Amino acid sequence: MAADVSARVTALNRGMEFPRELDARYGKRITALTAARHNMVSRGLVARMNPGAGGVDVAIDPGGYFETSRPSTHADPGYGVDGAVHGDARHMPGHGACTTTSALNKPTEPFALNLANKG
Repeated sequence: MAADVSARVTALNRGMEFPRELDARYGKRITALTAARHNMVSRGLVARMNPGAGGVDVAIDPGGYFETSRPSTHADPGYGVDGAVHGDARHMPGHGACTTTSALNKPTEPFALNLANKG
């Protein structure tokens, strides 16, 4: 949604195919990176963000991608750090169950089919 309103969007994910998949889907509207220590969002980067810029850390359950992330709640999901807004509600993938299921099925389907084909 953010890319659709011309926001500058960078997405991090642990999967190696992630950047290619997002490039195919969104082109240059989203910068996609494979999550690694050198790609994590540091406190220094958060401090350099434009006032009112924001981040949503959907990986907060396993520790998060932002150095400044901390678990919040759905009742009180947002908080500020150095002028940037964070939204790090836990269990966020569960609120998009169909999308999450599709994302999980894609990489696991070949293994399930392989097991099924072995009887």
